[in-house]
Amino acid sequence: MPAVEEPRPLDPVDLIFAVVGMALHGVLLVLILVSGLVAPFWAVAGLFAVWLALLLYGLMTWRRRRWMTIATPLVGFGCWLLVIFVGGEFLGWTA
Repeated sequence: MPAVEEPRPLDPVDLIFAVVGMALHGVLLVLILVSGLVAPFWAVAGLFAVWLALLLYGLMTWRRRRWMTIATPLVGFGCWLLVIFVGGEFLGWTA
C-alpha cells in the first residue's frame, strides 16, 4: 500500500497561490453563468460540470500542492474560451 503524503507546513507564497487560485475560480463561475446569454443551456451545464470538477481538484490539492491550485482557473478559462469560440464559429451561437 502506498504511503500517504503528509501535508507540508504553511509557506506564505504557496498560501497566496492557493488563495488567489480559489478567488479566480470564483470569478470563473460568474463568467460561466453569464455565458448563458450566448450559449445554450446544455453547454453552460457542461461548463459548470467542468468548473465543479476543477473546484474539487483544487480543493484536493489545497494542502499538498498549493501552487497547482492556481492552475485550475486557468484550465477552466481555457475550456470556457474553447467552448464559446467553437460554439460561435461552428454552431452559430449568438447573443
